[in-house]
Amino acid sequence: MRGSGSSVSWSRPACSRPVAPPGTTTTAGTVTSSTVATGTGGSAGSTGSGSSGGGQSNTGTTAPSGPAPTINSFVTPDNIDCHNGNSQNFSASWTTTNAVKTTISIDGSGVYKTYGANGSDSLPFNCSSAHTFLLTAYGQDGRTATKSITLQPRNVQTTTTDSQPGTTTTS
Repeated sequence: MRGSGSSVSWSRPACSRPVAPPGTTTTAGTVTSSTVATGTGGSAGSTGSGSSGGGQSNTGTTAPSGPAPTINSFVTPDNIDCHNGNSQNFSASWTTTNAVKTTISIDGSGVYKTYGANGSDSLPFNCSSAHTFLLTAYGQDGRTATKSITLQPRNVQTTTTDSQPGTTTTS
């Protein structure tokens, strides 16, 4: 009775639903916990019918565990001598720390080959142009380290045509 000057106190009746602790979501009388992952990014709150809790859910990646891989060395020649023809091979070697495997890609066209953490190989080189070799080291948690080297051909053999038909000379 509000208008008569008397004060009325209201008390809320006991709730039959369980009370959800902070960071949880209640839906139709059921308490469900929200999971919070460690990492970067994410969004706050939850959606659904019923009341919404104020907890945070993280949809980003989990924090990396373990040390990151490092490429200590990636050794190749400075350039490739092509005086013996258009297709050459050269030796490359590498060492890493905290890597479980490595891969080499040539000119960004996918993985050429997969290796252990440290290794060496004879790699192909086509003397028609410069080529980029990308070494990728993979850590146990999926993190990567990369190093690329671009090699130039030198002493490239060119083919010229003589003034006489059917005669080709190589310089």
